[in-house]
Amino acid sequence: MMDRKTVFAFIAVSLASGGCSVNEIITAEESELVVAELAKDENLLLDIGIIEFDAGIPENNDPEDTRIYEPIRGAESRYFAYHLKNTMQGTGHWGAVRVIPNESAFTDVIVRARIEESDGEFVELIVDVSDASGQHWFSSKYETQTGISSYSENRDRRQDPYQKVFNDIANDIHTFATTLPPDYVRRLQQISELQFFADMQPAAYGEHLQVDDDSLVTVNRLPAENDPAVGRLRQIR
Repeated sequence: MMDRKTVFAFIAVSLASGGCSVNEIITAEESELVVAELAKDENLLLDIGIIEFDAGIPENNDPEDTRIYEPIRGAESRYFAYHLKNTMQGTGHWGAVRVIPNESAFTDVIVRARIEESDGEFVELIVDVSDASGQHWFSSKYETQTGISSYSENRDRRQDPYQKVFNDIANDIHTFATTLPPDYVRRLQQISELQFFADMQPAAYGEHLQVDDDSLVTVNRLPAENDPAVGRLRQIR
């Protein structure tokens, strides 16, 4: 996987080949990341799964025409997902935040994103968020423009040139989550756990969940409190 330095090098190539006018803007747009001021009840912290971003490469892509270079976009699709993970993990609003290969890695909240544009100067992402019950939270577009200082040798290397986008995504997911009652949060945790149990031991847990005609998941029943398999499965998870 390409690291931050390599991705920035690719972006520099993209800027040069694409003739971008990043030098017309001195500083990148910014937004403040909302972080938890007080420690939260760990039992109410939802786990987040971020699927590696869709690179947004069109079929029959011609880089000379689209200015979309597959090695660059491929690196960005991975880097962006991990950078969003790190941004969200640092807020204190969530449990485990992971980059996951697909939806089969059962978790409470799933974040999907597609890169619509990324040329070193502008970035535009389409982000879709849903939860383990199949309930759709929201879809939204995020965009920002960098500045010449974002790629300066004297820049603050702790900040990504596109940091505004990651902050905005993290803030919006947190804002939505604050509308959820505690009972719903706990039910999501139960659903994602039972999905994992059913995947590992379908004969024992396959009927603990029910999926309705709208593909929404509900809990039929919970495992017995003295079920010895539960502790083992939780350790595996």
